[in-house]
Amino acid sequence: MLLTAGGLVWLVFFPNAPYIITDFIHLKARSPLPIWFDALLILSFASAGLLSGYYSLYAMQKLVMRQWGKPFGKTQGELAGWIFTLSTLALTSFGIYLGRFLRWNSWDLFLDPIRLANDFVARLMNPSIHFRFWIVSGLFLGFLIISYASLYSFLRTSLKQRK
Repeated sequence: MLLTAGGLVWLVFFPNAPYIITDFIHLKARSPLPIWFDALLILSFASAGLLSGYYSLYAMQKLVMRQWGKPFGKTQGELAGWIFTLSTLALTSFGIYLGRFLRWNSWDLFLDPIRLANDFVARLMNPSIHFRFWIVSGLFLGFLIISYASLYSFLRTSLKQRK
């Protein structure tokens, strides 16, 4: 029960890590600093946020694999871990959209859950009206899957080489 509650709190705040990437929207030339200085600063924070977020996702994926693997076997545990990971990345891509374009925050899930749920469900149920939601979320989902899978692959290869 405590593990599930902790996992849900983690899930609510996880989208904040890759959300930092969207801060490039604020990038513009301003004196006396060159634009590359701000770009480097945003890139540094976005990279750190994304990598630490992916590390926590990797830890959660391993936890799900271990928990499901005990009663159902290793293969089922790995499948459950990947279903969890892909579902998390999909929810994250929706969360990034809700945060950047509709200005919702993670804590709004606790402060104003009805309005937040209405905004989210309206976009899910009316894709022809809210096509930007689907396009942006889909692009972020693709980016998140490719970048996480790449890091996962590098990590797995590195761990195998150490053995």
